[in-house]
Amino acid sequence: MSSWLLSVAALSAVAVSSARGEITVDSDSESFSVSLDGVLLMEHTSERPLAAVGVGTFEAVENQGNYEITDEVEETFELDAFQIGYSISN
Repeated sequence: MSSWLLSVAALSAVAVSSARGEITVDSDSESFSVSLDGVLLMEHTSERPLAAVGVGTFEAVENQGNYEITDEVEETFELDAFQIGYSISN
């Protein structure tokens, strides 16, 4: 399996409070997760990657405003590696 890079702008193990609730980002060398008020929103591990990219074919045929769409995925690549980055501004 190819190793791809998934970049996430976040801080490791940080909680940010806002008017909409508390966002928590937890990470270690193997995974990361993002929660809002204790509810898991997204999680990435090398076994269960958060995202993938794919290659395929797409065709859309129009006839008097009606469309017949054909979309076929031929190959997918899981984004299994990640990097946690951050920036601080006032």
